[in-house]
Amino acid sequence: MIFHFFISLIGLFLLSPGLLYSADSEICNKDNYSRIAKLYNNRSSATAQILFSILDCDSGLSKKTKRAQYVALIGGVMKKNPELIEDLYDSANKAKSIEAPKIFLDGLWICATKPCKDKLLSSPFSLPMKDIDALLKETPPDPYSFPITTPESIDFLWGYFISTGDIQIVKRIFGVVRSNWNSYNAQIMVGVNKRMLIESAKWSLVSMAIQHKLVKDALIAESDKFPEAIELLKEIEKESTRYKGNT
Repeated sequence: MIFHFFISLIGLFLLSPGLLYSADSEICNKDNYSRIAKLYNNRSSATAQILFSILDCDSGLSKKTKRAQYVALIGGVMKKNPELIEDLYDSANKAKSIEAPKIFLDGLWICATKPCKDKLLSSPFSLPMKDIDALLKETPPDPYSFPITTPESIDFLWGYFISTGDIQIVKRIFGVVRSNWNSYNAQIMVGVNKRMLIESAKWSLVSMAIQHKLVKDALIAESDKFPEAIELLKEIEKESTRYKGNT
């Protein structure tokens, strides 16, 4: 999978409340954290207008470990709600971080719909046409089909899920766990990179299922067909109990 040069795919998109309370309290507060943590339920003009500022709490936009998830998140919003493209453009324009325009532009590229391409062709942020043409010649990753080969690609998918709420993304990530379940649990030598991929898929599913009913319900539906989902749900219940005990 080839990503545009603005994107750095490292880390996992899991916002934490503590992250958001360290800066401007008008933006970085519990209400806005709740709004963005389940963005798939809150894709509105009001949210889009401050989205980049929320993402930049604790200088989040400047952190390479969050770049891929933010690009996927922004691209997902624009794909689902093209009427929000201008609001997101204004939000990126007002954000303090110089990374905001780059993430917006890559979000347009990931989105890949006609409204997103048209916005790119309008040369937002005075991007030179030669750079726009070069960007449009590249094929953006399709969240529903690109090969999941690294933990970074799983991170990217979770960013897309946060903005769209599409359970097909959950099923794709679960597919990584399911297809490798026997070898992983039998401690068969699968290679360091492969094991990191499986563990990233597994533990991100557990964490996201605790936070998102959509994820847990998707796994419950998969449990009718796949015993691996049943075992994963047991792990989720165990971790959920432990999480509640620590809060």
